[in-house]
This record gives sequence, structure tokens and C-alpha cells, in this order.
Amino acid sequence: MQFSTRFQDTPRITVRCALLFGALSLALPSVSLAQNATAEARARFEAGVAASNQGRWQDALREFEQARAIQATAPVLYNLGLAQRAVGRMRDARTTFRALVEEHGARLSAERRTEIQGYIAEADAAVCRIELTLTLANTAENASVTLDGVTIAARSVEVDPGRHEIVASAAGHRTVRREVELRRGGSASLELRLEREEVRRRIAVEVDERTASVRIDGQVIGRGSVESEVAPGAHELEVSAAGFRPYRQSVRVDAADVRLRVALERVTQPAQAGTSPWVWVGVGVGSAAVIGGAIALGLVLGTTVEEPYRGSWNTVAQGLNGGAR
Repeated sequence: MQFSTRFQDTPRITVRCALLFGALSLALPSVSLAQNATAEARARFEAGVAASNQGRWQDALREFEQARAIQATAPVLYNLGLAQRAVGRMRDARTTFRALVEEHGARLSAERRTEIQGYIAEADAAVCRIELTLTLANTAENASVTLDGVTIAARSVEVDPGRHEIVASAAGHRTVRREVELRRGGSASLELRLEREEVRRRIAVEVDERTASVRIDGQVIGRGSVESEVAPGAHELEVSAAGFRPYRQSVRVDAADVRLRVALERVTQPAQAGTSPWVWVGVGVGSAAVIGGAIALGLVLGTTVEEPYRGSWNTVAQGLNGGAR
């Protein structure tokens, strides 16, 4: 239903012949601008009527809003209120219909006024209310609350039926997000408690040895290059790997993250005496040569020589050391 498709024209200005040419030249630009504005508002209004007749209420709403910005005539306000009502913007529809009564009530028929008052009562019954209670872990004057992305100061607000998101935030506190869905005329009470947020910092450790174990405050956090979140303050870093000297460092993390690069020093262990198998082999060869030489000497001198004992290698070694056979 449309109030009217007739748009109110700007009164025409008649110029008396007695007016001076200079005054006429000053008045003509104003008349031209007014006529252009009226034409633009009429075009927007007619486009909005066409869109609403086709059920394209979002398009109609956009056209009527642009027409109102130029000239808020009674037909524009009436049709704008209908479009707002159709898309569920009941608070805006109520405001628009009230403005229509206040600004153009004298020109409204009794029947039209009754119809508009019915729309206002309908919107009053449909509008919902949200009651908010904000509690913080500690005093914070910079706490803010947004409703559907718009910052609000009041703790009791009217909203249209449907789903709404409330976000409360404050420096040093965890952000709280709540969603609520309200039916026509519904209400909700929400408590938003902001807990203190523990500040975390990041320590990044780059190690040239991929197998190295990285510990922070005695706890293994990974191998090779790793990252970990820690609380601000002093921490003990330890990097270790087989065959390398352990790396230890005290790290303090304050306002910024910390990145460290660690190059482990390889440890070279000296060989221990008497552990090489070549030493024993050399001793064995030498002993065999001595024993063989003694046997050959006995044969030359004609001395009776008993057949050598063919025991284990340990027994031969004992014989060399003067032990019993």
C-alpha cells in the first residue's frame, strides 16, 4: 500500500516585470537547483514504489531512503515506513511513522492517521529489549560493548526481533562474545564477565642441529628449531644433543617476543690408551717372534726342546710374563 504516487512539487516562482535583471539572475540558479533536487527525489520515489510493488523491499528501502535525504515529503515517509516494516526494521519503522504524524499530521485524513497509529502500535509490540550487566575482574575504564558491531553506552537497549551479537572487551581482559535470538516482543538479560587475560610472549629458538633437544624451564618443547609461548619474565633455555656441548642461557622476555639462534659446539673425545685392537695384535706378533726365535736356537745348539704347548692365547701371554704353563 502506498500513500500516494504523486510527488509534491516546489512552488513556482513568478517574476514580476519590475524586478531588476540582477535580482533575476541571482534567483534563477536557486530555482534551477530546487527543480533538479525535486526531480531527483521524484525519480527515487517512483523507483521505490516500483520495487515495492514487485516485492523487492530491500531495493525499495534504498530508493526511499535516498528520496527522504532530498525531500522528506509525506508520501516518501509513508512508503519508507512500509519498507522498513517489511524488512523487519521495526524500530526504524516506528520512528519514521512518528515523524510522519509529527511533520505532516495536519494533512493526513482520519483514516490514514488511524492506519499509521496502528503501525506504530504494532512496532511497539514487536520491539525487543536486551539488559546487559558488565563485570570486570579488575577496574578498567576503557571497557566497551558493541551490539551488532555498533558501540553502545547504555546497558538497556531496544533491538529488532532476530539474532544479535554482543561483544564486550577491555584492555588486559579476555573478549567476551554472546549471541542471542529474540522473537517479537522478547527480552533477554545477559551478564558479561571479563576475566583478566594472561599476557603471553613467544620465544623462537633456531638450532643448527636438527636432533637437538630444546628445553625451556626444564620442559622439553621440541627438537631443532622450535617456538613456544611463555609468560613475561625470566626463563632458562637449554639445548643439548649427543656429541655436542650443552648450551644454557637465561632469557628474559618482556614487552616483545624473543628470537635466538644457537650453534652447538661439537665435542671431540681423545682415544684411550690400551683400547686399540692393533696394540694387542702387535704384542701378539712380537711374542710369536720371540718364541719362534727360542725354538730355532734350541735346534741349532742341539738342546732337547719339548713340543710347545698349544693352549689359548692367554696362556701364551702368561708364559711370556713368566707365569706357569
